[in-house]
Amino acid sequence: MATVANKKVNRKPLRSGKQSAGSPFSYYWNNTNFVIFGVGVVVAIIGFYLSSVKPWDSNSSLVASPIFLVLAYVVIFPFAILYSKKKSAEQSESKEGQ
Repeated sequence: MATVANKKVNRKPLRSGKQSAGSPFSYYWNNTNFVIFGVGVVVAIIGFYLSSVKPWDSNSSLVASPIFLVLAYVVIFPFAILYSKKKSAEQSESKEGQ
């Protein structure tokens, strides 16, 4: 059997002057996004609960339940996904100067 020789890998040192751009897919949620998403889950659960209340032709089943579900799925969930806190002018200027 042939043996594989250990090859020394030459790695270039990281430059401290340049900042890497990073991956465009590395967007992470902050706590605010998780709180908004949690509110959406609670509103959706309330909507599903109201749709299961008997009798099936009650106001809560036919009117309130769809309102809660549409609010959760069309408004709150997309808002939780798209929400991002705007950076202040001081923070953006300090990062540009570095």
